[in-house]
Amino acid sequence: MNTHTTKQGDNYRKLAEIYYHNGDLWPNIQHANPDIDMNNIPIGAVIKIPESPDQNKLSNQSSTIS
Repeated sequence: MNTHTTKQGDNYRKLAEIYYHNGDLWPNIQHANPDIDMNNIPIGAVIKIPESPDQNKLSNQSSTIS
């Protein structure tokens, strides 16, 4: 799991675009950070960035093939 230290203007959709290349996956970041108010993300907060759903699929496929 990656982390991201927030700066002014960051929001979960923007972080999903950066890390997943898909802003619609922002709920993954929200679920990993239940203690952070998504409407008021403080500057300097360390946000957990879980693996993208695509990476999880690839990991599961490779482990079942082995």
